[in-house]
Amino acid sequence: MMLLKKMKLKKKINILITCVGGELSPTSINFLKKNSSYNIKVIGTDLSSKAIGKHFCDKFYKVPKSSSKNYVKHILKIATKNKINIIIPTSDEESLALSKEKDVFIKKKIYLLSSKYQTLKIFSNKEETYNALSKLGIDKTRFVSIKNKKLFMSFFEKKRNNLVVKPAVSRGGRGIFVIKNIKKEKVVNFGREVHLNIKTFKKKYLDKIKIFPQIVSEIYKPPVYDLDVLSYKGELKKIILRKRIISEEPNSGHEFCAVPKNLTKKIKILCKKLDLNALHDVDLMKNNAGEFKILEVNPRPSGSVAVTCVAGINLFSDVIKMYLNKKLKTQIGIKNKNIKIIPFKNLIKKN
Repeated sequence: MMLLKKMKLKKKINILITCVGGELSPTSINFLKKNSSYNIKVIGTDLSSKAIGKHFCDKFYKVPKSSSKNYVKHILKIATKNKINIIIPTSDEESLALSKEKDVFIKKKIYLLSSKYQTLKIFSNKEETYNALSKLGIDKTRFVSIKNKKLFMSFFEKKRNNLVVKPAVSRGGRGIFVIKNIKKEKVVNFGREVHLNIKTFKKKYLDKIKIFPQIVSEIYKPPVYDLDVLSYKGELKKIILRKRIISEEPNSGHEFCAVPKNLTKKIKILCKKLDLNALHDVDLMKNNAGEFKILEVNPRPSGSVAVTCVAGINLFSDVIKMYLNKKLKTQIGIKNKNIKIIPFKNLIKKN
């Protein structure tokens, strides 16, 4: 009887999470619910009715593209109907669309996990991101922004190697070419990234690139690192560094690493100067001198944030604390720095 009474007293929190079709979405949803202090209900949305995460949510809704003029109204309608307390956008486009209308959600007393729209606009464009990082004295990237096809074709008239070519605006590592001195072309990350030599690039791809501006930058040493950054009102609260087991595949598993002091210092400046107030994903690689260089700052949580949760740091619990305006403990890195989290296929019976 006493146990039932305690259960009834648990505070109800309804959370809407977008883009639940990701490979690791089921694990993220399970960690959202994994909070003994509250009665958590998770509502999921996605463009596709086949999204794998729908089977793990309490309710699921198919929504239009975030570019649709009705997208925000659609999300607001779902949020109102389900008495949503927190909205967690997990795609770039949705983060931008929702943050632009943040005042609408504030009026409805809905907590939107998002930094300011103008900041997210910077993060969604690699040229603007690199310029901002340089201006703030955080990081300097040697790059060229090529605005149109004519200039692009002219740039590659010379034989060039050890370069990365990518759209200034893209999502999920799409449209990346890594040009280096290799014999055989290699397609990775589910066809989103191509490693090849300059001859193959010019012969097979150069004339087919249609999206501009294109960013041409220096090449760094693999692997890629993911940095989970939780910031509250401009103050860095959590920073967790993980190394990808397969560099080009973010969901292939990770190994946790110590966070260097100079990297922590840079991210603290980033959080403070841009007044970050959300959970962000920063992609990093090292240069030849072994220094971490920022590839991009994503305007939303990492698609593999579930990895950090499995390692024992439930960042979604911190998001709930942010909503409740509760004190957050600062954490730099993870105690067991050599821990590895690896994926495997699993089955679950659903009615």
